[in-house]
Amino acid sequence: MSRNPAGQRIGSGGVIHFPIKQPIDYAAVKSTAQPPLVALVTRVWFICMCLALMGYAVMGKGFAYIGLPPFFVGEFMMLSGLACLMICGPWWRFLKMPQMIALLALFAWGTCRTLPYIKSAGLDAVKDAIIWLYGIFTFAVAGVIVCQPKLLVEMVGWYRKYFVKVFLIATPFLWLTFQRFPDSLPSWPWADVTILFLKAGDLQVHLGGVLAFWASEVAGGTAIIWFIPMFINAALLGPVNRGGMVAFLSSIGTSLIFRPFNRWAWGFIGIAFFGLSLLFITGLEIKIPGTERPISFDQLVQNFISVGTSSGETGDLQGTKEWRLTLWNNILNDTLHGQYFWSGLGFGENIVSHYNMQIDPDEAVRDPHNGHISILARAGVPGIVLWAMVHFGWALGMIDGYVRSRHAGRTKWAGLFMWVLVYWLMVVINCSFDPYIEGPMGGVWLWSIYGVGIAAMWLRGKEPELFDQLDRAEEPEPDALAEMGAA
Repeated sequence: MSRNPAGQRIGSGGVIHFPIKQPIDYAAVKSTAQPPLVALVTRVWFICMCLALMGYAVMGKGFAYIGLPPFFVGEFMMLSGLACLMICGPWWRFLKMPQMIALLALFAWGTCRTLPYIKSAGLDAVKDAIIWLYGIFTFAVAGVIVCQPKLLVEMVGWYRKYFVKVFLIATPFLWLTFQRFPDSLPSWPWADVTILFLKAGDLQVHLGGVLAFWASEVAGGTAIIWFIPMFINAALLGPVNRGGMVAFLSSIGTSLIFRPFNRWAWGFIGIAFFGLSLLFITGLEIKIPGTERPISFDQLVQNFISVGTSSGETGDLQGTKEWRLTLWNNILNDTLHGQYFWSGLGFGENIVSHYNMQIDPDEAVRDPHNGHISILARAGVPGIVLWAMVHFGWALGMIDGYVRSRHAGRTKWAGLFMWVLVYWLMVVINCSFDPYIEGPMGGVWLWSIYGVGIAAMWLRGKEPELFDQLDRAEEPEPDALAEMGAA
């Protein structure tokens, strides 16, 4: 059997056979040569890493406290990831990339602003520095993928087959359970934290990640029925957290920029418009257990308006925003125009207590509920400049990878770059309203996404055919009946 110039299969009788679409085999992708034991160890670590990311997404802070103090699941995965780097192969080749040079510079400056406080602040200094120390996951994730490229393709398959389904189905039940019975859930014996501890903003980041995944071409086909759990999750979480709501909306907007006619973004917009219209016409309010913010038209409008203005703010919306803005203005004045321009307060100082704005009697609140402001406050202007270089450089790399892949006709590569860029954007937006990346629930995800992006940039040029087998798997097979007729 041969092919015509258009790539269609032609049988012996000259009949064109229209193929039948086959399921994608994400595992059927070649891998680079590694000793069998090394390949097994790194693969097992990567699988455990993906499971840990799922745990952070669906169980939140409760999952983060699995382990024995002070070493929990995040610390274990970090140290074991470093061990994998030592054996997986010549991973250091990608350190010459501009994004990694910027990250190394951030590490160096962060170390300089942390070490002086180790003696006085002890473990608190390390906890404050974790916002950049979690960048170790970038090296581990990128290094393991670069040395075993097959894992990049398998990761996409695992996300589609397992994460998407588990997250969309489990989240409404887990969220309502946590909201309805916050005092009845069991806590870990070694910490005053329940085994299930969820935040609406964190969940909305992953909800947007799923939507961006479907909108990208790396996902393949997805049944339209999955719109139902997607919309249920969005309706439950949208009124509760404005930062998460903005992050989720950004996933829709950015997806439309990359793919203006994708059905997932437009489908969600259509359903949301219908739902909001129904709420507006009926005046319906649905009370969510455990929160003062109901599902209603007015509440959603207040959440949206309150992001940029003080109009329409009431209750906890007004109070939390005023506290944040006052603290942020104090930090901006002292760093951009004051004595902390070069050095910042350092990683070890309790920022909230420093400005006499503590809202917790135990002084457990240490950061200003904005990851970018935290970096500025602790590392000064040099720190925030390096922080911007790290993230904007990476984002430009994702855009470049998308454009080059699209130009080369490699749609799955383009879809991968689009997906991870949108995911990163949502994390960056959410951490502007909440201490998201100062903990493992957001920090491990942020730097793992960064690592996947680094590996994708490296492998796109070195192994551009990595996703080709998936493209072939999506091509239709010869029609048996037509082939018989040609014979």
